Amino acid sequence: MLGILNFSAIDSLFWHDLFMIVSGVALVLFLISAFFSFFSKSEASGWGNLFSKAGWVSFWLGMGLGIFYLVWRGLETGHPPWQTLFEVLSFCAVLVYLSYFVIVLVTGMRDYKGAWRGIANLMTAFALSAAVILLYIALKKDKASNDLPPALQSYWMWPHVMAFIFSYATFAVGLVAVLCYYVIKLFNRQAAIKTWLNGFDDFSFRIVAVGFPFMTAALMMGSLWGQDAWGNYWGWDAKEVSALVSWLVYLIYIHLRLVGGWRGEKLFLLLILGALAIITCFLVFSYLPESQSSMHKYAE
Repeated sequence: MLGILNFSAIDSLFWHDLFMIVSGVALVLFLISAFFSFFSKSEASGWGNLFSKAGWVSFWLGMGLGIFYLVWRGLETGHPPWQTLFEVLSFCAVLVYLSYFVIVLVTGMRDYKGAWRGIANLMTAFALSAAVILLYIALKKDKASNDLPPALQSYWMWPHVMAFIFSYATFAVGLVAVLCYYVIKLFNRQAAIKTWLNGFDDFSFRIVAVGFPFMTAALMMGSLWGQDAWGNYWGWDAKEVSALVSWLVYLIYIHLRLVGGWRGEKLFLLLILGALAIITCFLVFSYLPESQSSMHKYAE
């Protein structure tokens, strides 16, 4: 652990590494708590409760470190810290925390007991694993800060990027929830678990209901930004089309649920497809040949 942190230079990279380490510790604590909570006979005490409390302390610490890192990085670069892919991935990891924090407040999952606590902590561990993976991938990218090109020197940058990344982080939590659903269904048959699984369809829909308006707003602001920067609202750029495909998948999900009356696992498959579309747009796109001519390719 000490080999990762460079104490001779306390800069934004130091806080990035510390953020990743604390996130990893919280991930392990929640996994251990979930294991004990599923199999313990005690509802309110025992090892599951102890590791859960330690996990939530690490969670709040990690979220604070992530926000502190963003502020420090922004002061270092002199502009919003989400231009390069290193910065965007790190920013997305912070927003995984923030979007999950909203879900924690809405559901009250921090106070769950017994098997319900096991469900909450397993899902929290999965969410934190997404943040850790993003931070680890970011380490492989160029960490140098760059000056903003003319197209990015716009008042649209703050709201457009923040809305997109928040929606992506929220949908990442949705994917985490779906994976948690299948894992719990496969390995656990307790009555409390079955009750939770039966209500999971509404739970997953609420996650989409939070993220979809932000994605819609981000697309609209991107169109207005394109008119301001390049003289057209929509240029059928490969990145634009990729983002539109992601949006359409979630639109179809909402339509089939509200109008078509779909419920259950066939809708969950659409959530997985939507997450794959976002991963393609967000991470895989820069490796595709079409990205080389994209107006949205500024830095690796």
